[in-house]
Amino acid sequence: MNKKLIGRIALAALLGSPLLLTSCASRGLRGAQGAYRSGSIASAVSAINSLASKEKEGARDSELVFVEKGNINATAGNAEQAKQGYIQADHSIEKHLMASKIQLGNEAGALLVNLNSMPYHTSPAERLMAASYLATSLLQTGDLTGARSAIKLAKNRQLQINEEFKRQIEKDQASLRQAVESDPKMQIKLDEGKIAQQTTSLQSAVAQFHPYNDGLSVPYAEALAGAILGSGQNAEKQRANESFNNALKANPSCSSLNKAISSSPNSTTHIFIEDGLAPQLGSTRFDIPIYINGALTTLSAAFPVFEPTPLTGGLASVKVGGSEVNANVICDFDRIAGAEYHRKIPGTIARTMASSTLKAAAGIASQLVAKEAGGDYGGLIAGGIGAASVIYNVASAQADQRIWSTLPKQVRYACVGTPSGGMVEVGGKTIKLPSGGSNLVIVRVINGQVFARAAAL
Repeated sequence: MNKKLIGRIALAALLGSPLLLTSCASRGLRGAQGAYRSGSIASAVSAINSLASKEKEGARDSELVFVEKGNINATAGNAEQAKQGYIQADHSIEKHLMASKIQLGNEAGALLVNLNSMPYHTSPAERLMAASYLATSLLQTGDLTGARSAIKLAKNRQLQINEEFKRQIEKDQASLRQAVESDPKMQIKLDEGKIAQQTTSLQSAVAQFHPYNDGLSVPYAEALAGAILGSGQNAEKQRANESFNNALKANPSCSSLNKAISSSPNSTTHIFIEDGLAPQLGSTRFDIPIYINGALTTLSAAFPVFEPTPLTGGLASVKVGGSEVNANVICDFDRIAGAEYHRKIPGTIARTMASSTLKAAAGIASQLVAKEAGGDYGGLIAGGIGAASVIYNVASAQADQRIWSTLPKQVRYACVGTPSGGMVEVGGKTIKLPSGGSNLVIVRVINGQVFARAAAL
């Protein structure tokens, strides 16, 4: 048997190894996320810190691993570990952006293996929240100046972040055409009507989720920016009110935001309650006919499905000085994530179909080589390669279900004068305020459990 054929067979065998490695890494991340979502915070901290200790900045899943490290540790009250996670996430985002500018065409290998082998890119909303959470972790470690700088940098980059997201979607959409044209010897024809039908089906499931304002805004990030910029020494009240007004555009009847705009920079406590759990991504399979060199075959592809998580249990009450205070909903993460999913899914489908097409074409090319080079056994070898290709293509057709899943479902906000007693109560939990001036309080409520952190402003 000639060496070229042996190489083809070896390649087919080796393709399975990265698939298994990808699955192991993904399972580790899903394990940490699952523990957090069930309320087992200690287990989640142990799992994510172990995973993050092995993750290099700029590695495939590094953006997601490190934002989860930040979020999980923040909930557990580990401010230094949280800060470290958000900083590592920021570094990873920058490294991925730099790599995408200087590397050309090196995603083909990942497309041949599994879409989960490709780098995870945080969405615009995720990037804004990562910067906002970095600011809160800097506050908790006593660095108000650093917190303000992180907020300003994120706000200054907002348009750039959205443009980068748009370019990634365009790149994904172009990947299918590139896959079809990748080998001049392969005449590939897809049923574009079926692809459009699947796109419409997945988009219709999130049609009710409309973006806030211009599609760039995350009201929670805006309100956090307002609180951090507009409080304490050297408060920037004008910039703070711009942020509060941006949040108010998304929530025109919110009394808490109106109160924040006129609040004192030196005696106000800003209370944010993060309720419930962000959406997850499920998976659905879809078969589509494809003609390769005139022969009809069927591609098996798997796509992510948007799955909101219901809000369970009652909402945690807020009490100040023994009296209940109204906390208004200012941000719905189902709405934000659903709108981004709607925007992204055409590119996701194109990339998924490109992956399936490349694998099908590679299998057929290997069969042709086997027939030509295998002598008396060419037909038998080609049949074996064909069967292996079908099995591999089905096994490797895994939807990319990666998402920042420890974000809340919704956020409520209360703006109150700092009480003389130095304490507030949320969900029955008494929270000692760190200063008699202005403060930031973030309360995470998961399955009835209340986790609180506070910082002086």
